[in-house]
Amino acid sequence: MAQGGARGKIYPRHPEGGLRFREGLRRLTAPAGSAYLAPMTGYLRLTRLIVALAAPLAVAPVVAAPAAAQEAERVETAPGRVTGRPTPRFESLRNAETNLRVGPSENYKILWVYHRRGMPVKVIDEYDVWRRVEDSQGDSGWLHHAQISPARTGLTLEETEIRAEPAADSKLVARVGPTVALHLLECRVEICRVEVDGLMGWTPKAPLWGVGAAEVF
Repeated sequence: MAQGGARGKIYPRHPEGGLRFREGLRRLTAPAGSAYLAPMTGYLRLTRLIVALAAPLAVAPVVAAPAAAQEAERVETAPGRVTGRPTPRFESLRNAETNLRVGPSENYKILWVYHRRGMPVKVIDEYDVWRRVEDSQGDSGWLHHAQISPARTGLTLEETEIRAEPAADSKLVARVGPTVALHLLECRVEICRVEVDGLMGWTPKAPLWGVGAAEVF
């Protein structure tokens, strides 16, 4: 039996004892010719199969980090042990289904199964053909390098707006609900140019997970 959660999240029991976490996109009507993108059905990830539920699941709203916390994200990077690319760095999931493992080998058990192509992850270590990553909720594990892409995306932490130009008073293109993955086309100090569901425009960087506070590209 499914359990209802905040913002349209649904947590149906998995036959093996875990939970499925459903998220996705839908377009709703909005004023002034803009669009609204909000969560809907579409599996994001499968929680640990060893979890036992003793009480109904409580979901706390996720909020964007304050400026002080984002300032703390200005961390030093180091060359990866395999690729020489900076770590930590952000990349994204290449496939619609991705297995996150406890260790860097297929002999290790699966910790999570992600069901979201394009979801951002933070690469924090490298070993042979494996990459240790961290997701937006702070959980970490190992992915085969073929499962991730250098394509940049940002996950919305709260409802945000996409506007036609990088100005607060420019035309509203869309309002975006939480946990929507946006393609990052360009990022400045405080704002990013994004694309989602065929819509393009500018949105503040603060509500996005998947780009560093000081990162510009």
